Amino acid sequence: MRRTLLLLSATLLTLTLGASIQEVEGSADLEGKLRSAASQHEIIKLLLDEDRYAEVLSEFWTILDLELTGDNEKPVVQEAWMIVERMRESGEYDLAHQIVDGASNELETSESTFYLLMLKGKLFQDQGRTEEALEAYREAQLYKDD
Repeated sequence: MRRTLLLLSATLLTLTLGASIQEVEGSADLEGKLRSAASQHEIIKLLLDEDRYAEVLSEFWTILDLELTGDNEKPVVQEAWMIVERMRESGEYDLAHQIVDGASNELETSESTFYLLMLKGKLFQDQGRTEEALEAYREAQLYKDD
């Protein structure tokens, strides 16, 4: 069931990236960035399937280096969420925190901040770090209406 949900999430991310590409007219630079992000997504999925978690970090940094911000952040947050969920399942908490922290440092919208803080809370909760989880969830509440 969990694997099916992850596959569904990955499919939605691929569709979202594809839809984003189609919506952008006249912006070859942005279109190229979105295509690059889509191929990085496939690389990351393959590495995750092979349990090559440390390599996933550098591939995710490549997505962050594309500087997809503003209206184009949603697929980046979805990618971070997909990666972190897989890492949570495998107990790769340190690497998962690096993904969340890296994305948090690069992304700008309140919506992105909200979802990344929720993800951070889940990581802390899985680790039994209740106070830090509560702090992340409370901070996320500050961004719920933006």
